[in-house]
Amino acid sequence: MQNKRVFRNQDLVFECPEGSETLLEDFYHEEEYIRKIIEHAPKKGLIYDIGAQYGAVTLALATTGLEVWAFEPHAPFAAGLRRNAELNPWARIRVFETAVALAPMIMTLFGETDRPPMPSLAQYADPIIPAKDPIADVPVLALSQLPPAALVKIDVEGFENEVLGGMTWQPELLAVELHPLVQEANEILFRPYELIYTADRGFERLTIWRHR
Repeated sequence: MQNKRVFRNQDLVFECPEGSETLLEDFYHEEEYIRKIIEHAPKKGLIYDIGAQYGAVTLALATTGLEVWAFEPHAPFAAGLRRNAELNPWARIRVFETAVALAPMIMTLFGETDRPPMPSLAQYADPIIPAKDPIADVPVLALSQLPPAALVKIDVEGFENEVLGGMTWQPELLAVELHPLVQEANEILFRPYELIYTADRGFERLTIWRHR
């Protein structure tokens, strides 16, 4: 299924398979959040999109004119992400088919087998679905292995602490979708930042943090 829309005066072309339309709906449900991220985005530097899925938000972030490095460990999502990057040649997107966590290793990716998967390295992140099933073993990078980014967006279905814990540098802006099982454990990780935006979306909390 191919969709077209104009976002910030830029034509976006987005493709996802039948049955995955909810991933495109996420873009519309979170459009205010995405626009707030872009409003506060640094004027130069790299953007990291961690947990990029098919790349709808990746494309929106690319409208800043900055280069976006998109990280997605789930092979079907990563393939769709590459396809969407190709459909939008104006966008400066580099795709990494890998997860991000505390340290480089191989880890198990979990997801639901009875509905469109929302893969995560966290097996117990979703309070509605208590446990997820193993999908595949995937390679993992740590942010400490990568050059510092100016903006880091994280949507990893409950694995936020591990992604942030592997970051040895501090971006100017963090955009993090927090899940309820980890929201109370983030105080130390966010201490260098000021919360400038928050919104609840179901059981998740959308947050934007600016370096003090």
